[in-house]
Amino acid sequence: MDRPGPVTGEDLVALVVSAFRTHLPAEEPVDADTDFFDAGGNSVTAARVVARLRHELDVRLSIRDMFGNPTARSLAERLGRLSESATPDPGRRARRPADGRSITR
Repeated sequence: MDRPGPVTGEDLVALVVSAFRTHLPAEEPVDADTDFFDAGGNSVTAARVVARLRHELDVRLSIRDMFGNPTARSLAERLGRLSESATPDPGRRARRPADGRSITR
């Protein structure tokens, strides 16, 4: 069985949009250019999004990254830059998104 490829580009944007949808009010439409905070997000829900993405992608994303990149597209771009500069910790087991893919390193 083939392992799915890494999460990159529009797939990464879609993953961030999904995380936003989970933590924003249901009546708010969410797409790649929705500002998380304008759509009803706050520091608590932002921390939850950051925790989810850190867990699913095994990256060092901070709450500051979320405030500096409030749209799914801009946060996905930040995640891509973080993954490019990441140095894997050999003692830490890599986590995978729910669909089994890993983020590009």
